[in-house]
Amino acid sequence: MGRKMLEICLETFKQTGKPIVIGACNLNLMPELSQTYSITTVPSLVILNRGIIVQKIDALKSVDYLYETLKKYV
Repeated sequence: MGRKMLEICLETFKQTGKPIVIGACNLNLMPELSQTYSITTVPSLVILNRGIIVQKIDALKSVDYLYETLKKYV
């Protein structure tokens, strides 16, 4: 569910021509990431700037919410 919402947002940003880099992973296979970024729930969205967390959302909401949140950073 979380990945699908993010794909919709990415498609929206793709149409604007503005650059955005997204990564997704299975935390069961990369537990060090959950420790590094204090991820306690899945799905989670962690927005980084030069490796530093600028925002973390632990319960993904609607596509509109994701879009409005990501729009601040693009």
